[in-house]
Amino acid sequence: MESSHLGSGSVPDLTARITYEGESVSWERCGEITGHPLECTNVTVPMNHFPRNNSSQDAINDKAGPERVRMVYHQGDEINAILNEGYHILSFDPRGVNGSIPRAECYPDEETKRANSRLHRGGTLADTGDMYAWNKNLALNTPQTAADMNSILDALGQEEMIFWGFSYGTTLGQTYATMYPERSKRMVIDGVANIFDTYKRLDTEQKVWSDSERVLYGFFDECAKAGPEHCALASFGSTAEELWDAVLSRVDELKEEPLSVYVNSSLYGTFDYQKFLTNAIFSSLYAPKRAWVPTAKQLANFLQGNATDIWMERGRSDVFASIGEADRFVMFNDAKSGPEYWPQDRQSVVDEIVRVTNRSIFSKMDMSGFFGRQQ
Repeated sequence: MESSHLGSGSVPDLTARITYEGESVSWERCGEITGHPLECTNVTVPMNHFPRNNSSQDAINDKAGPERVRMVYHQGDEINAILNEGYHILSFDPRGVNGSIPRAECYPDEETKRANSRLHRGGTLADTGDMYAWNKNLALNTPQTAADMNSILDALGQEEMIFWGFSYGTTLGQTYATMYPERSKRMVIDGVANIFDTYKRLDTEQKVWSDSERVLYGFFDECAKAGPEHCALASFGSTAEELWDAVLSRVDELKEEPLSVYVNSSLYGTFDYQKFLTNAIFSSLYAPKRAWVPTAKQLANFLQGNATDIWMERGRSDVFASIGEADRFVMFNDAKSGPEYWPQDRQSVVDEIVRVTNRSIFSKMDMSGFFGRQQ
């Protein structure tokens, strides 16, 4: 705040403080000018009447997984700079996630999950009601979360929705705008999910992987164009096609013989085909600027027989494990599930799975949810 000093000429007055009708300030004698007394007062004013960070509107920010509130904490300054400091940046934990209670979890922690998740797999059809808790948590879905955002707006005293969503947040934003167009003032959806696919039967009808291989091809293509002096992987091929074959043929070998990595007596593990494809390759496609150069170097070392660096960074845990069960419940509940939409005999389900797995090298990432959606 800043204090402004005002001066005024007036007739003499013996009182210490002087007030005038209609004014909210009082004056005091502070000198004399050419025989006339000078009265002074102080008025406190804002340092800046038009600060960009003094907006009365809240912009809700959302993305997939548990990173919703954490994203504001870790990247709030970047978001603020992009928004030009024009809004209060707000995020929230949707139903079942992080601080939202009750949490949507099948297991209390990852260790218990690893120890017990295989116990019922022999009787998938009989046990799915217990193993896939979505059929007991039907209110864990995107339309319910969209309605929750109105409760947030109401608590803030704000009528209009200003929203910026990433990844799953684009599905939430599109759903909200469809349900509440009268409250949707400005909706930005970044990395857009196909909302029409979201509410279909999932997987066999979706085109979620349609461009993933094109992005991977783009990674190889940019590396080949850069050459070995700027991209270490380019020493294994001069075209995108050559690099594609060099890397993926070696990755295919992991199907039969997973790669063992030993650092020391307490730090060791393996890289199988699916983990390498998901953690080492697919995850890097999200961040070309940040991830492509180090990934190219790690893949070059991998082709030379040294996978220590890529395992240390991407192989010790599942990079998508933190998403947890909640997002899966939401996907199951949003999409068309159950006998009305899915075949119930084993061979028909296998045929569906084969059709999906042949669609993309990344499609196998969806397989764990098939039986859950079938029931």
